[in-house]
Amino acid sequence: ANQNTPGIDFQLQPAAVQPGSISGQVTDQAAQPQGLQNAQVTATEVNTGAISPLVLTDNQGNYQIVNLNASVYMINVQAPPGFQNPAPLANVQVQVGQNTPGINFQLFSTAAQTGSISGQVTNVDGNPIQPAIGIEAINQQNQVFGPIQTDVHGGYRILNLAPGKYTVQVSQDPRFPPSRNVEVIPRRDQGNIDFSLNRVSDFLGRLEDARFSIESTISIEEAREAVTLFSIVNLMLAGLSQRQVNGTPQTDVLGVSTLFYGLQSSRGEIGDMQELWQSLDLPTDVRSQIVTELRDLENELHTRREEIHSLEEHAKAQFNLGRRNEVRANVEFPSLFQRFVAIGRDPLLAIDIRMEESRAIDKTRIAEADTLLVELKGVIMSIVRSLSRYGTSATRSTTENWAYFESRVLEVLAKIAQYRQTEDLDEKNQWVVLADIIGKNRETEVAPHVVLARNGGKLLQSALMIYENEQDSLDDYDRDHLRDLFQERGTPFWTTRIRRESTVIARYPLQNWG
Repeated sequence: ANQNTPGIDFQLQPAAVQPGSISGQVTDQAAQPQGLQNAQVTATEVNTGAISPLVLTDNQGNYQIVNLNASVYMINVQAPPGFQNPAPLANVQVQVGQNTPGINFQLFSTAAQTGSISGQVTNVDGNPIQPAIGIEAINQQNQVFGPIQTDVHGGYRILNLAPGKYTVQVSQDPRFPPSRNVEVIPRRDQGNIDFSLNRVSDFLGRLEDARFSIESTISIEEAREAVTLFSIVNLMLAGLSQRQVNGTPQTDVLGVSTLFYGLQSSRGEIGDMQELWQSLDLPTDVRSQIVTELRDLENELHTRREEIHSLEEHAKAQFNLGRRNEVRANVEFPSLFQRFVAIGRDPLLAIDIRMEESRAIDKTRIAEADTLLVELKGVIMSIVRSLSRYGTSATRSTTENWAYFESRVLEVLAKIAQYRQTEDLDEKNQWVVLADIIGKNRETEVAPHVVLARNGGKLLQSALMIYENEQDSLDDYDRDHLRDLFQERGTPFWTTRIRRESTVIARYPLQNWG
């Protein structure tokens, strides 16, 4: 009795804090009450910056974030693909042990803020274009959307374009009008942005339709370059077989003209003209007109050819060829000259008898020959203009158009001249011709050393050997001419000066030349 029993202690625990939660729904603003699945939702405690674990909305768009302390939160939603992220929702209060419901979000589709452009692409007859073709839209920041391929009905639609101004065009195809300007408005389709094939495109530029296989060593790019020259003879020079050339369709007026005349000029060596002519996909009126105009051209060319031939004979009679005969015997001049003409982009050399750099030529006769050449060129150009009257809405500017045609016309001249002059080209002054090709260059499209590297290796090598080994036998004119010819050109193909040592030839990459 009267005793104390110590140590009977008790430790009281505070009552457990019940966590709270937040719940709500994420929906599509344009399709309520449709919920959005897989939206990512998090809660950030404002006071501490702690972020809750991420939760995903279910297939109804519902979510719930649990185990939250009693505090104030900011709710963030990461939208699923195709929707814009909403602004965070701040000041969401969570009470102890309670759920805070109704924290909902409405999301806007990104498509709802964009527009589209649609239309149809047709041929000259109004039928859907075949095969499919690409359409692209370019905004003011030069961003390209597309190309979108047309469907079997020629239709197209470019989707998800931000509001603004666009340029719509048929991608990389000059047969169609250049472009259409369109302004895109949110949630609207700008329809009826149509394109129709120009009438001129029946005859111009559809070079992609040339179907042939490359069985030789030339590349696809080289073959396409040959086709763009509108020259069947050039195709042969580029390495295509006779069968491949025969199977190459020509659907442009100038290409047909070159083919038609080239086959006649080659005496049937290229293929059956009648078979090719009948296979061309051309309107009857154009077919008839081409035949008529080509016959007129042939008659005119025959007359001019005889006149020029007469002048050539007169010029050659006055030219001293004596001591150069042995030199020329070592130069494969006719065939190489044809290659220069076909690929060197200076085809008038083939019929240009101007040798004014030679002191033995009658200047009066040269002037007469130049006049005839100008007239001959004018005849062909007038026919080209006549045949291209269908192309008043051509995509190229007038100046570019005629420059484009002119280069092709010169190819026609070159091929005619090649077959006419094969027998006597070796009697021309090769120094003057060589200087014209690689020296003056007459504003050709291909750098002169490239032309020479591709096609003139043997000719240049012979010229170098002549200069190195027979320099003393040349007169002052030839020596000065060669010195000028091989002076430094700012390219690895030339040396600063020519030296008499034979090793100079090794400085030129002749093993890679034609």
